[in-house]
Amino acid sequence: MILRGGQVVLTAPTSTLVLFEGSERDASWQNTLLYPSYVAGASTLLLFGHSIAIACYSREQNSEAVGGIATRIRKHISGNGGLIIFTFRLSRLVACLALAALSLASLGEIKSGLRPDIANPAFVQGTLCATFVYASFLAVLTVTTRMPWNSIVAKHLVVVLLAAWGVYFYRDLWPLATFTLKPEDASEGSLLWVKVALLTFAAAIVPITMPRQYIPFDPANPSEEPHPEQTTSWLNLILFNYLTPLVIKGYKQPHLTIDDMSPMNDRDKIENMVQLHYPSLDPIRNKKKSHIFFGLILKAFPREHLGMVFSLFLRVLGSFAAPIGIRNLLWYLESGGKDATVRPWFWVTWLFFGPVFQSIAFNLALWFWLAILVKAQSLTTQLIFDHALRMRVHVESKEHTEADTRATVDPQVSEQEQSEVGSETGESSSSTAVPEQDHSPTTSGSATPKNKKESATSDTKPDTNNIAGRLNNLISGDMSSLQGGQAFVFITFYVPCQLTFSLIYLYTLLGWSIFPGIAAMILLSPLPGLIVKRLASLQAEKMKKSDSRVQSVTEAMNVIRMIKLFGWEDKMSTLLDEKRTEELIYVRRSRFWELANMHISAFIPYMTMLATYGVYTTLMGRDLSASRVFASMLVFETVQEHFHGIFYLIPNLIRGDRTARDFYGAVLNSHSTAKVSLDRINDFLYKTELLDEFSEDSVDAVLVQPSSDIFIRQAAFTWSKNGSDDIESTSRSHRKFVLRVENEVVFKPGCVNIVIGQTGVGKTSLLMALLGEMHYIPLGSQAAVSLPREKGVAYHAQESWVLNETIRNNILFGAPYDEERYNAVIEQCALKRDLELFDAGDQTEVGEKGLTLSGGQKVCICLSLVMLFGSIYLCRLV
Repeated sequence: MILRGGQVVLTAPTSTLVLFEGSERDASWQNTLLYPSYVAGASTLLLFGHSIAIACYSREQNSEAVGGIATRIRKHISGNGGLIIFTFRLSRLVACLALAALSLASLGEIKSGLRPDIANPAFVQGTLCATFVYASFLAVLTVTTRMPWNSIVAKHLVVVLLAAWGVYFYRDLWPLATFTLKPEDASEGSLLWVKVALLTFAAAIVPITMPRQYIPFDPANPSEEPHPEQTTSWLNLILFNYLTPLVIKGYKQPHLTIDDMSPMNDRDKIENMVQLHYPSLDPIRNKKKSHIFFGLILKAFPREHLGMVFSLFLRVLGSFAAPIGIRNLLWYLESGGKDATVRPWFWVTWLFFGPVFQSIAFNLALWFWLAILVKAQSLTTQLIFDHALRMRVHVESKEHTEADTRATVDPQVSEQEQSEVGSETGESSSSTAVPEQDHSPTTSGSATPKNKKESATSDTKPDTNNIAGRLNNLISGDMSSLQGGQAFVFITFYVPCQLTFSLIYLYTLLGWSIFPGIAAMILLSPLPGLIVKRLASLQAEKMKKSDSRVQSVTEAMNVIRMIKLFGWEDKMSTLLDEKRTEELIYVRRSRFWELANMHISAFIPYMTMLATYGVYTTLMGRDLSASRVFASMLVFETVQEHFHGIFYLIPNLIRGDRTARDFYGAVLNSHSTAKVSLDRINDFLYKTELLDEFSEDSVDAVLVQPSSDIFIRQAAFTWSKNGSDDIESTSRSHRKFVLRVENEVVFKPGCVNIVIGQTGVGKTSLLMALLGEMHYIPLGSQAAVSLPREKGVAYHAQESWVLNETIRNNILFGAPYDEERYNAVIEQCALKRDLELFDAGDQTEVGEKGLTLSGGQKVCICLSLVMLFGSIYLCRLV
């Protein structure tokens, strides 16, 4: 390697041969034409290992071909990806055979004495000829074999051909861009350029332009039509040309419907993503209890993040193409071409292809980023909904929460009321269900925690008062904030990598004068950090106010009729205005701090540039030439952009922003905090109280005996785990509901069992206890709960609810339509007469919350849904 005037010229391999002039055979091994044969030898060994592995572990049985020759050929072509892919592979085979034939022709010329310029030329050319014969053999295998063999062989073939193409590029194409070097194989004449053209076609053009074969996620259930992203060529994938037909269609039509869109990638379907990634995300399956951030990054999408990192690294390299090109081009003009080794047109191409390469790399990184974002949002939304079904729903005020953990004292029952349980025959069960409720006001000052651990955790228990608003925010605002969460890759990898390479390049241009600039940058950098810390605390408080506001709006919309009836519009509007005003206070403060952060982060890079140029001209006494100034200004602009961006980006990991410039505009286009939102989602997944069935510290969950009987024996039930302390508590400090079954309650099968009691004695709680919705506490050694669920259990809530759908869809609820069973259920629930009154029958669309139906009709529809799905019916009708 020779360095002249800042230009790098790779020396010709003939200079190394002088070192080995003692032995021609030893010198020939160093010839660059032998490098492809080394790659081919390694490929042979690896391919042999692959064949052994496939022979040992493959359990697929090769099906015998059936039919005539034409049928078998069509079947073979179809199994290899179709006619287009098969044609590309045939053309590559022809190119490989032509290369082998041309190599044989060159070997004949050498043996006839026409190539005396290479030591032991017959040996070198013979080895190269064997390499092309091996490549032809691999090309034949790609045409004649099927998956997975043709995929493995194709990769080996591409590597071997690329090695040969790289050698010819170094020996014969690179010298064309220099003043001092000449193509080493020029004696071959036009035959050389035919070889280069064939190698370029077989090694570069075919692999990047050939469509890819569709590999389904589930071979037993492939997609009828794969997504273009799965079958398009690598070139079209990189340039996003596979979207061109959709763009043209959208241009010609007023609007696009869902049917006009491409089918979904089967790997992106939620059921397949759940199968792949739930073990690392679901808190029930993931026993390590790691933060959801690490589950999404390290376990769920490691390949996508590695692809994103690699694309950003290529963008970093591409960003130096323009400075290097300008530096060498201006140096060539300054020196008048004296001692120049690389032709100026080569540096001009850097000015064009550098930004193009940089743009392609960035768009690939952006594609990986958006793919991760959409998949993460889908998975997290599914996870939140699944986890919400496991959550124990109870509402406690803050005063109740503060007294959740208390000392165990002597048991005392303040009040008991008895519910009668009987069958349709009028016989009453001998067992009773006894609810216990303390109606005493105020609190007792003698309550102390059981242990230090409970005392510590009692202060940090999440408030359950805003559970509805919290869920709404989790699946809306917090989901959108995940867009900013991917910015950690830019902060932890891209920006440091870009700054490191930039400073190294600046050091080669300006010497040690960059160190004062770096010192100024370091001294001023704590200022944005302090602002970011303040922004984090403001954002956390703002999100709490948002939860409270959304909860109030949700509750108001649920009882909007009552608000209208009693004329409470002004009071409710005042309440919502107050909550919104409290939220806007924190929004306003955040904006002011972000403005200060923006100005400080923009001021620091200018101080860096001023300090560097000042030291270079005054202390070092050097002149700033045009080649140094313009090249360094481009790099300084990059440093300024990234230094400004990193301190503009960090606050948006804490709080999103709608506007940014250049590269950071794509990164910062989020509307909520990423860090705070991920913490909120993680708290919901790991700190929410779960039903006993999913809780790790429950008493054998709810003990379900293998019995066909339905009963509860010697058990107590509370709405929360902390309510278990009240079973034996004499304190009248708070109101806690406890459902006791001292002996046994047995429900007779095949009968209508009726539970009768006063309001608030626990009729609904008894049904919830059977379903496992309440916390189970055994009261004796024979404690048990049994509810057979093999044939299904259906529950009818006290308040009927319907969807904004047709009556039929409300009853079916996504189940397949069975006309006979459907009509039987309609008849049993006395809906036939009501459906006849509607012009559209069961296709009548129900309004929002069933506004177009009477109360009795809503009850009948819900009862129909219950009877359609279950064999055991639990109904809370009064």
